[in-house]
Amino acid sequence: MEINNANTRQKDKNMKRSERIGKAILEQIFPNMRVVHTDTGREPGIYDFKLISKSCGKEAIAVEVTSTTIENIIKTRRIVGKHKSIEVYRLRRCWHIFLNEDFSELGKISKILGKLEGYLLQIEYAGIERFYSPIDASKHDCILKIWQDLRVEFGISRKNSRARILLSAAGAGGDLTPDCIQHTVEEIASKIDNINKLTKAEEMERHLFIVVDEETDYLGWRAMLDGLVPSLPPRLPPEIDTVWLATWTPCGNYLLWKVTPTDGWQVVGKIDVFQKCRPPNHET
Repeated sequence: MEINNANTRQKDKNMKRSERIGKAILEQIFPNMRVVHTDTGREPGIYDFKLISKSCGKEAIAVEVTSTTIENIIKTRRIVGKHKSIEVYRLRRCWHIFLNEDFSELGKISKILGKLEGYLLQIEYAGIERFYSPIDASKHDCILKIWQDLRVEFGISRKNSRARILLSAAGAGGDLTPDCIQHTVEEIASKIDNINKLTKAEEMERHLFIVVDEETDYLGWRAMLDGLVPSLPPRLPPEIDTVWLATWTPCGNYLLWKVTPTDGWQVVGKIDVFQKCRPPNHET
């Protein structure tokens, strides 16, 4: 028994931090399942865990674990810092848009920003009040155009007596609303790497487990801590049945949420996880 425990500890040590968190939580919420680490690095494109029934040995659930990240958005953040709000005259709504990190590579920024109103006007004509380009571009030409031409990744709007355009870098700061965590889920669930891995689990449920990090997705982290639960489920690709979200709390435990396309959002509760899963530089 001692040898088996030592082997388990060594395998856990070789996992990424997000995978260790995911495994510890999965073992608590699925006590009748064995959580087996499948992505050992020997074969590319494999999901991280499979959950096997302890009673009958059936492979029931495949789980891919990932975490929120911010990559290459420093330049775009600087642009947003200089152009936080744009006055407009033709729009009927106030728009808050999130620019992809590629935005800074488009060329002369002032000229590009000057085109935003016209592109958003076409989106308003289509009756769209909220969009996420990586998913909605395939459904609406006006969203495909703003995604391809201006690298606008996400947009939400509201009625306001003063129409204007507010800018944020995708993954950076902005208004704290339930859309923040909705955006996180839709962005990560749409990544081809996650979809391809879970596609291989043909006869199992396919779950995506997201560790929401305070440093890399502050708005998503705050939305969870503040209980800002979206009213509608996110738009998920058919390859993903369920999404779990876990984030560290100042109390020293992890807050767990769950969402499915059919049942919507559920706040599962707080779960204690062993010390080595807690973020660095935090004390409890």
